[in-house]
Amino acid sequence: MRVIYSDEMRILDHKMIIENKIPGLILMENAAEGLYKACIEYGGRDAKFVIFCGNGNNGGDGFALARKLFCDGVHVKVVLIGSKNDLKGDAKINAGFFIKRKLLNYIETIIDIDITLKDI
Repeated sequence: MRVIYSDEMRILDHKMIIENKIPGLILMENAAEGLYKACIEYGGRDAKFVIFCGNGNNGGDGFALARKLFCDGVHVKVVLIGSKNDLKGDAKINAGFFIKRKLLNYIETIIDIDITLKDI
């Protein structure tokens, strides 16, 4: 298996968005769909998932995955590592689903990390 590093992925995403006119949100949905299938296959619908998301596009993938799990009735907890004020672009759009419903948990300090780990 070949690992693609973040700088390589950024280039690939940029090419898909610019050259092939595929919006970033569509790329996130495709990534989330693949991850969703793997979660269901390996964990099952009765599993409990915790998705940690950052402020960037990888975080957007995580939010999209969490939304798919949530909408399918799977138990999922979503944790943003950072401030919602730092969310940007497509990640902010996908995080909005959880922010609107007050379902987003935050890790902004060491204390938040301890609380989150105990909760898990």
